[in-house]
Amino acid sequence: MSDGSDRPVVALLLPPSGRPPPPPEQLPIGRAMLALADRLQIVVGGQVEHRHLVGHVAVPGGWREARLRPSSAIDRFPSFTQPLAYARLLHGLGAVPVLNPPALTALLRDKVRTQDALHGLGMPDLETDPRRYPEALARWGAGFLKPRFGSFGRGVQHVTAGASPPARAVVDGVDQPMILQRAVPPPPGYGGVALRILVQRGADGWRAYPPVARHHPRDAVVNHARGAAVSAAEDRFGPDVAASAQALALAVAARFPEAIELGVDAVLDPELEPHVIEVNARPRGRLHALAEADPDRFGALHAQACEQPFLER
Repeated sequence: MSDGSDRPVVALLLPPSGRPPPPPEQLPIGRAMLALADRLQIVVGGQVEHRHLVGHVAVPGGWREARLRPSSAIDRFPSFTQPLAYARLLHGLGAVPVLNPPALTALLRDKVRTQDALHGLGMPDLETDPRRYPEALARWGAGFLKPRFGSFGRGVQHVTAGASPPARAVVDGVDQPMILQRAVPPPPGYGGVALRILVQRGADGWRAYPPVARHHPRDAVVNHARGAAVSAAEDRFGPDVAASAQALALAVAARFPEAIELGVDAVLDPELEPHVIEVNARPRGRLHALAEADPDRFGALHAQACEQPFLER
């Protein structure tokens, strides 16, 4: 339903930030909204009144307040940390299809359920019983302690044999159980190498974008905030490694046909083979970093990745 226009209305579900956003031209998602404005009305917001999303529409140089009734919605709402607001939002949307579907998002946020869903794809072993953590670490040598429902690397710790990892921790403001995942040994010369592969569904099926590598010479928790470098996996490790990671990501995506996009995280072992470790239903693709560093090579790909979810509503 377009409310006065023949363009379909798509909702981008995000909570209010509490401060005025920069002009859309300064934001990747804002530029995508402007680029698609002749085909779609995209309204961003997190509150529904009488089946209408109350929010803003991108216009050149700024944002215009809008109250539009969407025919579909793209989900970027932090449902885990704001569960009541999210439940109200879904209730207000009624039968409007939300993508990725909330049930899939909930499944992929749970690392134990994700492991079950990806059985056969060689994910590193999990141990979920804290009483068996010392035994698992003695067997593995090292592991990663993770919040069961965490995301984007928050709360992850590298632990070795002899450690006594805690059973619970507060992550993202939520007290939650911790789980232990076997550590995959990194390639020689690295403390760790992690790959993010963005996959999106289009008219011709799934597409895997160029893998983005995070790597550090000493730190096993390869997080950009902790000093890990970011580069194109193909440049750092060669085209065969990049192709293997893309093939693995496409195999993961095939398990979730109801999705429109996924962020597949993998790590490299000493033979440069990728191993999937988790999947994000609300991916923050690292293509942005590559596009900033080399806009001629990655700028158009990044723009396409920002626009594609709206086209596959």
